[in-house]
Amino acid sequence: MADLKRTQLSVHQERAVLVGVILPDSSADPRDPLGELTSLAKTAGARSVALVLQRRQRPDSSSYIG
Repeated sequence: MADLKRTQLSVHQERAVLVGVILPDSSADPRDPLGELTSLAKTAGARSVALVLQRRQRPDSSSYIG
């Protein structure tokens, strides 16, 4: 395969799956609990392709992501 010149390369937009948990004492906006995370992803140049949200009584190590 021939080497591509820089002008021939295309850069795809980074994609992100946003994941959050809402605990009973959460201060997140109940109408938009992932709003801040969505804004951070957008600022970083990522496109949110999925949102995953859980309501839990307490953190559970079996469902940690990261």
